[in-house]
Amino acid sequence: MDLDDDLWLQILQAGLESNNYPIVKEVYTRHIMAGFSNAKITLEEAVLSLISQSNKIFESMTSSLLMRVLHVLAMHGDTSLTMDLIESHFFHKVVAGGSALNKELCVRIIESHCYSTANGGTSFEEILDLIDVFAMKEVEGGIVSTDLFQAMNHKFANYKLSAGEAESLDSKVVKPKDRGGVLSLAKAATLYDFAVHSMEYAQRLHPRTQAIFIDCLLNYVATYLNHTGVVQTLSALHYANTSVVKELGTSSFNSILYSLSKSSSKRCALHYLKYMKSVGIKPSSQMYSWMIKCAMREHYEQPVLFFLWHYFQDHATLQGTMKQTVQDLPNRGLVGNFKTQLGNNNDALFDSLGIELNENCITAKSGPLTHSKYYETYDLHDLAKLETIFPVT
Repeated sequence: MDLDDDLWLQILQAGLESNNYPIVKEVYTRHIMAGFSNAKITLEEAVLSLISQSNKIFESMTSSLLMRVLHVLAMHGDTSLTMDLIESHFFHKVVAGGSALNKELCVRIIESHCYSTANGGTSFEEILDLIDVFAMKEVEGGIVSTDLFQAMNHKFANYKLSAGEAESLDSKVVKPKDRGGVLSLAKAATLYDFAVHSMEYAQRLHPRTQAIFIDCLLNYVATYLNHTGVVQTLSALHYANTSVVKELGTSSFNSILYSLSKSSSKRCALHYLKYMKSVGIKPSSQMYSWMIKCAMREHYEQPVLFFLWHYFQDHATLQGTMKQTVQDLPNRGLVGNFKTQLGNNNDALFDSLGIELNENCITAKSGPLTHSKYYETYDLHDLAKLETIFPVT
């Protein structure tokens, strides 16, 4: 089929806009890389500056357009073409005196392995090794855990149970609605064993690799499972390597507290607050917003005011998501009075409320109620684990 360059480009744009892998692959191999052996630039062609002689189309491709092609190939797990495009792109860049490996290309390489289904897919150990290669290199821009959340979420969601795990149908499920095998890691025992095994393997790798993997795992569990699942994961990490839990930073606690916001575990919220402050982590506005959302279960007045008081010890004014969080609080009772009088002298405002804002506020059973239920049994069960994982002296 003989098409002119403009039509090929229109087809490519349509494929990119719809994330259509077959179309993008067809245009890339048959048109963009036409004239190159096996749709890739050889070292000889790069060194001898034969690229323009082989294909003027490739020469005309902008880096941003090639990056979009690379993104589609990686998102569909085509590890072979992903690597071929990167190698070809870099041969060209190096010959032209351009830059070396950068963050975006490293991320695309890892993504392609996360999405790959060839031969059963890339193992988690292989992905950890790949992340480790880039963690130890000086990559322009630096890879951070959030760069890999989407791809790693896909990989975690498609985790394959062993024969023994698949037969264990009675295993407790972290999130009951996922019973039926939709998410293998929803099984509490499977999640625990997976986290332990992965961390035992990762102990020989670079600390940055360990931190990236932990952030990705906590983000997945917080997003697709629940707070009890996060505590189960933390328990496994603590068992496998106590020291890595002590090194958890803001990114990990963002995932932890996000999962908390969807639960009713008020006691756990208090423990997280105490622990973070004990290790020098200043809770952000978003973190306080999540803690307050957690506190909005049954008797909410005193726990909400307790977290608001701590918020204003750390932040002078309402910032970010806290503005909307406070605006959404009920307009009745002490919380309503607080909202209407919120101003410059907040210390005096808290004093005027007539209650002592201490830890007992978290479980106080006075004042108005919400319709959302407080599940005390789950809260106490998770708290018992957290007191071991995150000791507060």
